[in-house]
Amino acid sequence: MQYLRRKVYFREIGYAPRPLMLLLISIALVFFTVIFTVSKTTGKTVPELHVERRVTTGSAVVEQEIKVQSAHLGANANDEFARLVEAEVVSCEDVETADVSIVKHYDESVYVTGAMMLNGEAGGVWSITERSGCLWVACNRVLSPNYPDNLEEVIIQASQFDGYKPTNHYTQADYDLAVDVFERFYREQNGETAVEVGRSLPVDYLYFTGDGEHNYFTKVQDGEPYVWGSQLVSPYKY
Repeated sequence: MQYLRRKVYFREIGYAPRPLMLLLISIALVFFTVIFTVSKTTGKTVPELHVERRVTTGSAVVEQEIKVQSAHLGANANDEFARLVEAEVVSCEDVETADVSIVKHYDESVYVTGAMMLNGEAGGVWSITERSGCLWVACNRVLSPNYPDNLEEVIIQASQFDGYKPTNHYTQADYDLAVDVFERFYREQNGETAVEVGRSLPVDYLYFTGDGEHNYFTKVQDGEPYVWGSQLVSPYKY
């Protein structure tokens, strides 16, 4: 009876219980939507920032652009933005190889072939310096009268680089290092010294063997392995 009396009362004033409840819920939703929208628009929006920095890799200096995405940072936007930029710069200080956006002086197939060889010959080697040695052996053979006089033919020569196969997969790191070494070699061929270009392996080392974790570079087959840093300083961190 109580419900029926309330129902009659609401009908007398023009409302039924359920439509009134829906109306109140709708008003509440509109209210909270307006509050949420206002709170989102009161913060300051920080635009995307492009920070240019110069990275020295051996003797090669390249420019890198660091992008910090826009974010809603509120009242302390400037301080927070500065912190984000500083953190981003710090995280980029361990760059090991030159930016691959540098001008390339060889055909693209040369870098891809080098990356394929590198993946097959040094896939399990963690040291960038040792990995670069495989590519420098190819460069050294170009300079030797006993081998072809261009990088691609040296690498694909039969029975030489056993790890190379034209179907090899390769990583971005393999490709980047091939670009880095071959561009250093190009600069060396055009007048810069081994120290200036950041050569990691002396020119008279033409052979190497590996055990899956390390590669050992020699002047002659079964010769004494090169001791890293004994003649040249590697441009890489490790």
